[in-house]
Amino acid sequence: MTKIIKLHTGEEEEIHWQECSICRGNFDPDGEGGLIGSLGILPVQFCPTCLAGLFSMVDYLRGKEEETFDD
Repeated sequence: MTKIIKLHTGEEEEIHWQECSICRGNFDPDGEGGLIGSLGILPVQFCPTCLAGLFSMVDYLRGKEEETFDD
């Protein structure tokens, strides 16, 4: 947990950091995104970068071709 104090207003805000299960980096799921949940009985937490990598890996393993965007 991190406490942030805004200098001009004096407001205090607490950020609850989570540790990514893959890269062990800290991330804020409310501010940055990511995923907190479980795989079966294993609790997992994925930062936005690792979550995007997981989606890319699943697409590759399922044989999905890379998407193209045409105007």
